[in-house]
Amino acid sequence: MLQASMSQLSIASSSNGSSGVRPKARELCQTTNKSLNREKGESGRTIPLAANYFQLVSTTNWCLYHYHVDFGPINGIEEDRISVRKQLIRDRMRELTNGAGFLFDGSSIFLSTKLHNNVEEFVARRLDGGECKITITFTNDLAPDDLAYLQVFGVIVRKCLAKLNLTLVGRNYFDKAAGVPITEFNLTLWPGYLTSIRRHEHNILMCTEIISKVMRSDTALDVARSCWQQSQHNFQDVYKAAMLGKTVFTNYNDRYYRVDDVDYKTTPKSTFKMKDGTIISYCDYFQNKWGITIRDLNQPMLIHKSKARELRAGMASFIYLIPELCSMTGLDDGMRSNFRLMKTVAQHTGLCPQERVNKLMAFNHRLRVPEIAQDLTPWNMELAQDLMRFEGRIQNPMTILLGKKDEKSINFKVDSRADWTSQLRQNPVFDPKHLTHWTVIVIKKSARNARDFVANIRRASRGMGVTFSEPNYQEIERDNIAGFLQGIKDALETNSCEMLLIFLPTDRLDRYAAIKQVCCLDKPVLTQCVLEYTAKKHQTNLSVATKVATQMICKKGGAPWGVHIPVKDMMVVGYDVYHERGQKSQGALVATLNDSYSKYFSTVSTHEEGRELSHDLSFRLNLALEAYLKERKKIPKILLIYRDGVGEGQIPEVENKEVGDVRKLLQRWSKRMEVEPPKLTFVVVAKRINTRIFLPTNRGHENPPPGTTVDDVITLPQKFDFFIVSQSVRFGTVTPTYYHVIHDDGNYSMDQIQRITYAFTHLYYNWSGTIRVPAPCQYAHKLAYLVGTALRREPDPDFALQGHLWFL
Repeated sequence: MLQASMSQLSIASSSNGSSGVRPKARELCQTTNKSLNREKGESGRTIPLAANYFQLVSTTNWCLYHYHVDFGPINGIEEDRISVRKQLIRDRMRELTNGAGFLFDGSSIFLSTKLHNNVEEFVARRLDGGECKITITFTNDLAPDDLAYLQVFGVIVRKCLAKLNLTLVGRNYFDKAAGVPITEFNLTLWPGYLTSIRRHEHNILMCTEIISKVMRSDTALDVARSCWQQSQHNFQDVYKAAMLGKTVFTNYNDRYYRVDDVDYKTTPKSTFKMKDGTIISYCDYFQNKWGITIRDLNQPMLIHKSKARELRAGMASFIYLIPELCSMTGLDDGMRSNFRLMKTVAQHTGLCPQERVNKLMAFNHRLRVPEIAQDLTPWNMELAQDLMRFEGRIQNPMTILLGKKDEKSINFKVDSRADWTSQLRQNPVFDPKHLTHWTVIVIKKSARNARDFVANIRRASRGMGVTFSEPNYQEIERDNIAGFLQGIKDALETNSCEMLLIFLPTDRLDRYAAIKQVCCLDKPVLTQCVLEYTAKKHQTNLSVATKVATQMICKKGGAPWGVHIPVKDMMVVGYDVYHERGQKSQGALVATLNDSYSKYFSTVSTHEEGRELSHDLSFRLNLALEAYLKERKKIPKILLIYRDGVGEGQIPEVENKEVGDVRKLLQRWSKRMEVEPPKLTFVVVAKRINTRIFLPTNRGHENPPPGTTVDDVITLPQKFDFFIVSQSVRFGTVTPTYYHVIHDDGNYSMDQIQRITYAFTHLYYNWSGTIRVPAPCQYAHKLAYLVGTALRREPDPDFALQGHLWFL
C-alpha cells in the first residue's frame, strides 16, 4: 500500500536534467520537428557496453485510473491540511482497493484498479472524531504511454528509498549512517542515490547514480563570526552574501533548509505566536520543545521561504532558523580552492567504474529485500537484477593535422589516450603566427625567474616552428593593483605592443580582474597572465612553457593543430551562459570563420540574473555572420549551433524562441544576399547528466575509450539524441555528454552529426587532447566565465579583439 504526495511526481525527470516543472503528458517523449533523421549510426566498431540503468521488467498488467476527491467541511470549517486529508483517504481506500496500490496528493487519487462506483460518504477524523464528507469521482483512465505512469513509478521507488533509513536532502536520499568522516578538514561525506525513471527506446528504465553530500562541522553562527572578523563595517552585507542560497542542516529534526534571507532585527530573544495562540520566545521554544539551550541570544535569524508543496503540507510561509543550530553543508569557495582538501574529497567521491558498479549492485540488492519488495508488489513492479547491457560503437580515430616539416605535411591518427602533447612539442604548428613586438610585465624582485621562463617559452615556440622575438621588459616596483596598471600604461605608451605577458605573484581575483578590465575593455591588447609560482616551479620543464606558448599563438590568431572535417562553407557556433548569484548573467557566442575551423569570432550579451535563455541570440549571431561575410566574402551554407546549459524543461522555449529567431534571421540574410538561406542544425548539449557508461571486460568494468557513441537503448524515443564519450580520464568514472538535435534543416544522418560533433571535441586549443564538448561550446563557456567573474560587463560591439581567442 502506498501513500505519497503528488507534488513528488515531478521527480520523474530525465537523466540529463530537468527544470523541476511537471511536464505535460508525452511532452518529454516527442520532438516538434518530425523530419529529423532518427536512423541509428553504423560507422565505427561495435563494442559491448553497460550503463547505470535497471530495467523495470514487469509493469504492464495494470491500468492507471484517475479520480478526483472533494472534501466537505468539518463543523463548518473547510479541511485544507494535506496530512489530515491523507489520513481520511488512507483509512477508507484500504477497504475500497482491497490491497491494491494507490497514490493520493490531497485532491487526486491514482489507482491501479478501478472502483466499482463513485464514492460519497462520511469518514471519521482521528484527531477529534469529527466527520468529513468525501466524494471520490472517476475522471479518466490513462494510456500506458502517458507520462503519469512514469511519475507513479518514480514515486513508488522513492517510497522504497524512504524505507532504507535514508535521509532526504532536497530531492535525493543519503545514507547518514554510512557517512565517511574526513577529520583533517572537519567534514563528513554522506553517500546517496539519485534515481529517475523514463521510457527509453525499448523499455522503461530506472537510472541510478551514486552521489555524495558534504556535511560540515561548522555552523551558520561560525560563518557569521568569520564574516565579522573579515569586515565589521559592512558585516550584514558580507554575511548575507555568504548565506543566501546555502543549504543548512538542523540536527534537532534532521531537516534541510535553503537560506533565502537573513533577518537582523529578529534574534532568539524575539517572540512568535504558536498555533494555539501562545506567545513564546524562540530560545524558550527550543528549550521546551527540544531541550536545547541557545547560547548566543543576539545572533540574527535565518529565513527559509516555504515552497508550495511545504505550504500544502501545513508549514508556515516563513521559517525562522537559529544559526547556532544550523550545520553548514557543501563546499564554499575557500574550500574549493584548497587543493589538499579537494584531493582528499575526490579520493572518496571519484569512484572507479568497478567500484561504482559494485555500489549500484548493492543498491539494487537493497531494493529487492522482502520489506521493500512489498511496496512494489501491489503495482506488479520488479527491477532487473543486473545493469542494462547493450551495444555501442567506437568512432574511427580522427586525424590531427600539423604544419609542414621538410616540405612534408605532418598528420597522425589519435591514439586511445586521445592526447597528442608529445607530437605537438616536436613539430611545426598547423597555422603559425609569429610574435615580434611584445612586453613582459613583472615585479622587479621576480624579474630573474621571469626571464628564465620567457627563455623556455621562446625555446618551446621554436620547437613548434614559431618565432617569438626577444620581448621588452617592464619591471614594476609596487606589488599592488595600482603598480600593475601603471606598468601596463607605461608599456603601451612606450612600446609598439602586440601582446603583454604579465607575471602575477598570486591568483587574487581582484588584481586579475583589474588587469583584464584595462586590457580588454579600456585599452584592448592581447594579454597572457602567468603565476610567478608556476614559472619558478617549472623553470626546467618545457611542458608548461609549451602550453603558455600555445595559448599565445592562439591569441595571436594562429592554430596549433587542425582536424580534417570535409564539410565546407559551414559556420559552427557555441553558446553558453554563466550565472553568478547577485550578478547579471553573461551569455557568450563563439563562431568559426574559416573552413579549417581555426579562426573564431566572439561576442557577449548580458542576461537578467539567473536567466538562461537569450533574447538576443539572433542579434549576436548576426554580428558573427557579418564577421563571416567580411572574412569570406560570402555567408555560410550550413549553420551548426551547439547550445550548452539548457535544461530539458527549457527545450520547448528554446525551440520556439531561440530557434525561431535564428530562422527569421537567416531568412533576412537570404533576401539580402539573394541566396538560399543557410541550413540550420541546432543541438542542445548537456554535460551535467546522471548517465554513466561502462565497458565490461574480463577484469571487470572499465571506462569506455574516447569515441564511444551510444544512440540506442538508453536514448529516448522520437528524439534525435545520442551520447558520446569523447574524453579520456585517468581517475574515476568518465561522464558521457548528451546531445539532442532539436532542429535540422540539413537532414543530417546520425552518423554525420556524430562524426562532426566528435571531430570538434579535438579542437580546443587549451588542451592537446579531446574534451567533453565541441570546442566552440568550451570557448563560449570560457568567455562567459571571464566576463561574468572578472570583466563584469560586455565588451563593445566593435571590440578590437573579437576576431581572436583573446579569452583563453
